[in-house]
Amino acid sequence: MLTPPVTPLNGWRYPGIMVSCPMIPICWQEDRCLVYHGRETELIMRATVILALVASLVPWMGLAVSGAGDLLRSNGELAGVERAGSNLSAHRDHHRTDGAELIYDPTGRASAQNPAFSPDGQTLLFTLFHTGYNDGPAGLYVIPMTGGDPVVLIDEEGHDSVNLPGSSWNAATNRITFASDRQDIDEIWTMAPDGGGLFRVTHHTTPGYFIEPSFSPDGEWIVFEADTDAPDEEQRASIWKVRADGTELTQLTDGPRSSTDDRQPNWSPTGDRILFQRRSLGSDDWNLYTMSPDGSDIRPVTTAPSSDTDASWSPDGRWIVYSSDHGGLPVPNLFIIPAEGGTPIRVTRDRTREDGAPSWSPDGEWIAFESHRGQDEDTPASLWRIAAPDVLDGQPPRLQSVNDFLYQLQNLDLRAIGDTAYDLVVMDYSADGSEAGEFTAAEIEALRHSPGGEKIVLAYMSIGEAEDYRFYWRWWWRPSHPSWLDVENPDWPGNYKVHYWDPRWQAIILEYTDRLIDAGFDGAYLDLIDAYQYYADRGRTTAAEEMVAFVRTIAAHARARDPDFLIIPQNAPELATSFPTYLEIVDGIGQEEVYYGYEEDDQPTPPNITAELEAYLDVIKEAGKLVLTIDYATTPAHIDDAYARSRAKGYVPFVTVRELDRLTINPGHEPD
Repeated sequence: MLTPPVTPLNGWRYPGIMVSCPMIPICWQEDRCLVYHGRETELIMRATVILALVASLVPWMGLAVSGAGDLLRSNGELAGVERAGSNLSAHRDHHRTDGAELIYDPTGRASAQNPAFSPDGQTLLFTLFHTGYNDGPAGLYVIPMTGGDPVVLIDEEGHDSVNLPGSSWNAATNRITFASDRQDIDEIWTMAPDGGGLFRVTHHTTPGYFIEPSFSPDGEWIVFEADTDAPDEEQRASIWKVRADGTELTQLTDGPRSSTDDRQPNWSPTGDRILFQRRSLGSDDWNLYTMSPDGSDIRPVTTAPSSDTDASWSPDGRWIVYSSDHGGLPVPNLFIIPAEGGTPIRVTRDRTREDGAPSWSPDGEWIAFESHRGQDEDTPASLWRIAAPDVLDGQPPRLQSVNDFLYQLQNLDLRAIGDTAYDLVVMDYSADGSEAGEFTAAEIEALRHSPGGEKIVLAYMSIGEAEDYRFYWRWWWRPSHPSWLDVENPDWPGNYKVHYWDPRWQAIILEYTDRLIDAGFDGAYLDLIDAYQYYADRGRTTAAEEMVAFVRTIAAHARARDPDFLIIPQNAPELATSFPTYLEIVDGIGQEEVYYGYEEDDQPTPPNITAELEAYLDVIKEAGKLVLTIDYATTPAHIDDAYARSRAKGYVPFVTVRELDRLTINPGHEPD
């Protein structure tokens, strides 16, 4: 079940009092101090006395206090190589409604950013900016990826040491690369994972900033960004590479000599491509590109009018994870996209927090990222993780991020639907059901990439009954002529039972499927699967098997043209248990009347029917398939109940009217 977010706290909560405790040092030799945040005290007076005592001892110990509240040595460096920050995850709800989990949330103005995984995936390297988002001084820290107390690697008062998310911690050499101005100018450095063995890689004499480095997989090369010494709006950064020993400095993109601004390069884990972001001067839209390690063969990955930034690679090099406001989001969230480009898949879903700087874990299971509230970049960030989409072993999970959908077949207004934030739309392929009203490929493409956000668009197609308003209908048809056409459905005039196993009817449906593919639909929503029950009740013992075979035929035909074409049947979930191979064919299921409408609209479905349907749907869900529930109710209490019960089971609910003739957005259950 999705849990609503809880407002973060700014300190530990005492009964009726909020307290933020400053750091208390414990020093055991001249150059090493361990700095702990204060623990809860029983009385405010006791805390005050202790802090006053510590303050009185600071000058006696030869230390000073920086403006950021850090203890300094007399030479101006931080007093200590280890410092434990305050992780408030134990004191707040640290799960977001999109499934993201809090790893680390620093106190005060400190901002935790740029997480990058260790080679074994157990530790996160990150940058801690002490006075705000991207506001130094800044140091490098490590923390267990499950959360805990961070440990400092390098943090020098008055200087910035900053890493890049992605491949900044190299497995082959077990070295970390980062940028630092510790010797006045921002240059590229490397160090050991314990903070020792510092080595300056680049030595520039011209003004500028040489930052955002990442390793080649063999650890032999480092690619980085070179910024001119100019205001941000005039910046023309370029991409360079250098050997890890500081030799063979090579420029890869034009930068100042062109009208482009190229930044944040990340070397792929396969070693054959370098990823970076580019914008044209005067534009705020960033797009992602890849190039060969010699700077040639530059290819676009994203082209949409959005700001696509902070990109890094999946561990197999086939996918890219990045931050974007794609689709007009109010704040950037995380997306993944195939390395060669394609349709983005949304990973995080939070309309109040800006998510950025993602890194994919080496085992492919997690994506770590930074997040801060709103569009105010002064708001400090915290570190989070979210389960990565399961894309490393097969086709992209186009349905994995779906948590709401719209089902509407009549009175379609594509512009109005496009303005909603629904993830998935089930609709007719025609404005009025007829051939003349068919939507064009341009219209469906616009809906898929609409202002309300990216949408998966499925076309309704009845395969168990013929409809007399479709393109295939002939005016002279009547029951038994043709022979596969059966009786009219008394509940839906103009709809006729069909012998769905007949090759002539199947040929019509395959032609119908071709029309859906030509129009650019993502898949087909197959209705009247349960028509098999009509014939089974009349003694046709092969009725269920023939329906499964028919669905298999449709899927094979469609995927021969479009391997990613989705097949989602409606109703008859029992087929998944009777025919296990059925689950290999379909991508999910839509089920009507699980909670309301089975006997009468706006009336609860009998409990025994609900239990039976849920048992079947659970089998489908446990197989990793999408489960959509459609209930017919208009009473607010019934609507709320249907949504709550469906979500509690891990299904995706929608409640509407049976006519499916309106754009329904239920109050309190708006799409996000």
